[in-house]
Amino acid sequence: MKHLLKPPQQKTRNTVRLAETVVVAGGSGYLGRALVRELLAHGHSVMIATRNPSKTLRQPGFPVHPRLAVFDLHKQPPHQPTVVINLCGENIAAKRWSSKRKQVLIDSRIDPTLLLVNRCNRDWPQVHSFINASAIGLYGDHGDAWIDEDSRCGNDFAAQLCQQWELCLQPLRPDIRRVHSRLGVVIGEARSGSFLGRLLPAYRFCMGAQLGNGQHWFSWIHRQDAAAALCFLMENYRCQGSYNLCAPQAVRHQRLHYLIAKVLKRPSKLRLPAAAIRLLFGEMAQLLLCSQRVTPRRLAKAGFEFQYPNLHGALYHAITGRQPINGLPLPKLARLATQHRPHHPAAGRR
Repeated sequence: MKHLLKPPQQKTRNTVRLAETVVVAGGSGYLGRALVRELLAHGHSVMIATRNPSKTLRQPGFPVHPRLAVFDLHKQPPHQPTVVINLCGENIAAKRWSSKRKQVLIDSRIDPTLLLVNRCNRDWPQVHSFINASAIGLYGDHGDAWIDEDSRCGNDFAAQLCQQWELCLQPLRPDIRRVHSRLGVVIGEARSGSFLGRLLPAYRFCMGAQLGNGQHWFSWIHRQDAAAALCFLMENYRCQGSYNLCAPQAVRHQRLHYLIAKVLKRPSKLRLPAAAIRLLFGEMAQLLLCSQRVTPRRLAKAGFEFQYPNLHGALYHAITGRQPINGLPLPKLARLATQHRPHHPAAGRR
């Protein structure tokens, strides 16, 4: 695609927002596809950086848009970018963590990030913002304590991986704004490789199980909110540094298990002991048993509003495809309306 149409400036409530030309690395992934749609809806031009452009273009449902282009990560894009958003990285929970797998997880994040940093410093003088994906895995296990952007980092493999990833931005030109987006578990439609895509088959066959004692905390974000938050951070130039991208309502794993079973109308009696999880998944079990009660303090302070702040509503939308109202599924709203209907003793009397 040779030309990108340049949209005009767009007004927001308080400022004039310039339409950006955005390089999205990892734009063909699960979150990347949602982000590309969000950016296009906001009037920005998007260039997806990938190692295999032809394969990306052949993906089922890949959008066709006059302001969307795909280019080889190792070559020049069709236009000079002004923003880089980096979502590169192999799925950390896709396979058991052997030494070889750990190296793949490291290389898939560090190598493309350093490449993008070098391109910004050498070839892309108009870039003014670099938004890099990270994860709340950086904090490690904090038990019942609340975690915000200033909390201490962990020392397990996932935490060390996130720390290395964030350090990759240090060589950037000093005039480039840097944002670290620390993502919670992304909840969205159940596609292959996604969080719900791996869980739902077991629940549909009544084999879904609570992990461990169920008391450890689970921090999450709906895929649409994650894409909207990344776009929000890009458009708000005062936002820089680290931001937790997770819903304001963390839940215990016991509650997560119950809600998935409830939305699917399946039983929620099974339990998988922590010892069995460690035996099955090895070191990767820390992802399933780690307790992280994360709050998006800086994101909320910046003014971002979540469309899916409630896990029940988020799961209802992700699983059924239907929109909740005020964060709650329609069946629950109907019950609440019945419970709060005023009672008139004289009604029906003649």
